[in-house]
Amino acid sequence: MTKKNNVIGDIISQDVFGVREATERDFDDANKHALRETLGEIGRLIYLKLMCIIKGTYLPPGPHLEAFSLFVKSVDVLISALHMVRQRSHIEALALVRISLETASTALHIFKNSEEYEKYLNNKYKSTKAISFSKKHVPIVGELWGALSKLAVHINPIAYGSRQIEDEEGNLSRAVKLEIESRKVYSEQDQHFLIIIKLVSNIILKIAELLFFKKSEKHEGFLELIGTNMMVGGVKADNLINKYYQQFLEASHN
Repeated sequence: MTKKNNVIGDIISQDVFGVREATERDFDDANKHALRETLGEIGRLIYLKLMCIIKGTYLPPGPHLEAFSLFVKSVDVLISALHMVRQRSHIEALALVRISLETASTALHIFKNSEEYEKYLNNKYKSTKAISFSKKHVPIVGELWGALSKLAVHINPIAYGSRQIEDEEGNLSRAVKLEIESRKVYSEQDQHFLIIIKLVSNIILKIAELLFFKKSEKHEGFLELIGTNMMVGGVKADNLINKYYQQFLEASHN
C-alpha cells in the first residue's frame, strides 16, 4: 500500500510541479534573446516604480496614491503572466494579461475622474468602464482587451476544448492532450506570447507616463517626474506600443 501511495504521490508531484518546471527550462533555453528583451521592457516599469518610491514626493491619501497602488499591482500581475507564458499555460497567461491591462486602465480612470474615484473607494466601481476611458489615450486598448476576453476569459471550444489529431495513417480524431513531461509548442507560439507581454508592458508604461510625468519645460523631448527634478528621455512608450502592436498583428496572421 505504501509503495502504491508513493507511486501515486510521484505522479501527482510530476503533474503539479515537474511538467511546469521542465517546461520553464525548455522555454528559457529556446527563447533566450526574446526573453531578455521582454525582461528589458518589464524592467522599464520596475525602474519607474522605484523612481516614484525613491525620487517621488510623498503621495497623500487620494487619487494619486490609489493610482500608484493600481499601477504597482498591474506590474505584479503582468510578471505573473510572464511566468505563465514560461510554463506555456496560455489561457492563464492571457487571463492575467487582461487583468493587468484592466488594472492599469482603472488607475488612469479614477485619477482623471473624481466621480469614478469615489465609486472605486466605495466598492461600486465597474472596472470594465476603464477600458473605454483608457482607449481614448491608447486606442488599441479596447481591441486588445476584447480579444483577450474572447480568447481566454469567456469559455470557448478553441481555447478549452479537445484537439484534432492525426494518427500515423492520416486518420483524424478528437482527443484531449495530456503532457506528462513538458509542454511542447511551436516556437512561434512562444514568440507570440512574449510579444503580447511586451506590448502590454508598454501600454502600462504609457499610462504611467500620463499618471506620474509631465513634459519638461527645460528639455525638449524629456519627461519630468511630477514634484521632482528627475527626468527621463529616449524612446517614448507610444513608439514601443506601435512597434510591438505591428509585431503582434504580423504574428497573428502567420
